[in-house]
Amino acid sequence: MPARTLQDLVSAAASLHPDRAAVLYDPGSGETPGSLLYREVVQLAEDLSSALLRNCSPGGGAVGLYCSDDLLVPAWILGILQSSAAYVPLDPEAPGLLTARVMSRCGLKYCAVNRNLRFREAVADHVPVQVCVELPQFRLTLMHIEPRPVAEDGPQRAGGCHPSDETGPLKDSGRPDLAYVLHTSGTTGPPKTVRVPHRCIVPNILHLRSLFQMSADDVVFLASPLTFDPSVVDIFLALSSGALLLLVPSVMKKMPGRLAQMLFKHHRTTVLQVTPTLLVRFGHGILKRDVLSPGSSLRVLALGGEACPSPAQLRSWKHEENKTAVYNIYGVTEVSCWASCCRVPEPEQNLTVSSVPLGTPLMDTVVEVRDKDGCVITEGEGQVFIGGTGFYLFIYLFLRYILKKIVLETACCVLVFEQVERTGCVSWMERTPLSPER
Repeated sequence: MPARTLQDLVSAAASLHPDRAAVLYDPGSGETPGSLLYREVVQLAEDLSSALLRNCSPGGGAVGLYCSDDLLVPAWILGILQSSAAYVPLDPEAPGLLTARVMSRCGLKYCAVNRNLRFREAVADHVPVQVCVELPQFRLTLMHIEPRPVAEDGPQRAGGCHPSDETGPLKDSGRPDLAYVLHTSGTTGPPKTVRVPHRCIVPNILHLRSLFQMSADDVVFLASPLTFDPSVVDIFLALSSGALLLLVPSVMKKMPGRLAQMLFKHHRTTVLQVTPTLLVRFGHGILKRDVLSPGSSLRVLALGGEACPSPAQLRSWKHEENKTAVYNIYGVTEVSCWASCCRVPEPEQNLTVSSVPLGTPLMDTVVEVRDKDGCVITEGEGQVFIGGTGFYLFIYLFLRYILKKIVLETACCVLVFEQVERTGCVSWMERTPLSPER
């Protein structure tokens, strides 16, 4: 039976690889890294799910997760999901007021807190919280949150969600099919609450798992924080394949030299999904010597979240004998992480390409460019529509194409546009889901 949920994907892998290492946490301080087998992760998740159901009956709702990097992160997420709740990652480094706003918008009544974090002190001035139950075996404290409106900065700007959509609890937070709830950063418009059901993110995982030819021998680095949706892909790409998920403290991610040693010398990382900005932080020397060297363990480098570097720039970072496959992945949070994927051509395949295509739409995703009248176009200036059979809401992303060529391959055509900049806001549009033309 096909997997319907993220936890189904992990359960299937665990049944095949119960005694393989599933998670490894390296503190980078000389201490022995901690690890969990697949059967241990599944058992911890089942026990946590039972504890949540006994103490807060979260089924069909959402549970906050306020934590730092920890060996138990995957078990915490799976435990929440198995209690038929969505998880809402909360950033422990964010100001308390921002955390309180997120909890208010999500209508959170409960939050699982990593015991070494000062959650109550962070939010006490903004929302009443109290201990519901201590869960020492999971290194968690379950906190009860008293629902209370939290003051916002003011009305949302035009083009974004209506203020009433953001200041009150989620209208559908009781849907049992939700997997997680994230909040956009606001870089393309006002911050928005994004509710992602399992049926939207599971196809993303399945398609990328196939494209990247994942196996139980892979090591996937969790590069993104939980509040950034590529983390969902990192976690479940690894744990649905019987592969190893590698975690390190956030502070280590800010030390390029030591991080490169940990990833490629100590743990032989094979799959890395990062933004180009984070990749560049390694520096030209480390990139050629460790990350993209002739003998690098890295099989797959997936670049997303920003404009993909040109093929010429990518070639300058790679040793000429390096065999790492590089992919450009494109998408927005509102379409369940990634919408399209393109493998960057090797130099011998195409020496004239000056930019990297956005690629072909991923499973159950449709990408079209339309003019102001809503008609699909193949040249000129237009708007990108991203959606699919699993999406109830479409995203409207206004793009101006003037100077730099971008190729967008769809299921039915190849679109070539001239681009100088991406402008405007991402906003919700109530539309009938598209069906790709075959």
